[in-house]
Amino acid sequence: MAELRLPTARYVETARGYRFEFGRLSLSQSTFLLLAAIIVGLGGGFGAVAFRYLIFGESHLAMELVAAMSFLGRANVVPVLIIGGIITSFIVERFAREAKGHGVPEVMAAVALRAGIIRPRVIAVKSLASATCIGFGGSCGREGPIVQIGSAIGSVLGQICRAPSPIVRTLVACGAASGISATFNAPIGGVFFASEVILGRFEPRSFASIVVASVVALVRRALEPGALVVAQRVLRRPSAARHEPLVELVQLLVPGVVLGVDAVARRQRRAASVVHAVVVGLRVVAIDARRCVGRCGGDQNPSRHQ
Repeated sequence: MAELRLPTARYVETARGYRFEFGRLSLSQSTFLLLAAIIVGLGGGFGAVAFRYLIFGESHLAMELVAAMSFLGRANVVPVLIIGGIITSFIVERFAREAKGHGVPEVMAAVALRAGIIRPRVIAVKSLASATCIGFGGSCGREGPIVQIGSAIGSVLGQICRAPSPIVRTLVACGAASGISATFNAPIGGVFFASEVILGRFEPRSFASIVVASVVALVRRALEPGALVVAQRVLRRPSAARHEPLVELVQLLVPGVVLGVDAVARRQRRAASVVHAVVVGLRVVAIDARRCVGRCGGDQNPSRHQ
């Protein structure tokens, strides 16, 4: 009786990168990365939503403990903070020590020193430990944890597919971008954060995949119930607000040009401090100008002051 042999996945290195082959299926590196980026973007979007609800649950638990210790008076928050710190430390030290810390430096170290390999357990450990720390009043935020959670999702997908290290690093960056995009509604910021901070350099081959993962995560976040209502409230402009596109264009164009000059000057180490000072000044002026337009031109509706 003939033995049934299942096809195995392999990667063939070519002049245009790696080619993924699975039986008769053959995909170029760009196509494989785009498909994988969609999966990572969905994972990052779901992960960001789950992480937020986990924080809400831990916050509710912390408030219940504060209420239970009301006999301590105003000092009732101190034991709750201590309990939260103990639980966070125990989770990290017991299950995944690489999950301690801010999160971004650990991802950068994994990309630079371990070819982007992050253990799967980091996803659960970092989510639970960070949510406990935030919910119990610890001095940390969501940026670092969601970057490490999203990066771990990308790394795990690369390990499941047994992808080469360059592809795994790109998937790690896709995960970081998707986490930033879904958590802070900042797809562009997530793309450039992943490219410049996580990878450390701009790579045209990986840029498209990072953009896809960031956009997919944002779309997944927007499909959450209530997200559309919040977006409409944020984007709504006052009916009598003064809108001058030319002024806004100049406010954005001038700092953009100077930022480009600043980047070139820093790379060439010429007049970096002077250009950087000009950049900071222009950014402050632009922000103040936009605030002035919003306050002086947007409050002319008499009905708002009744």
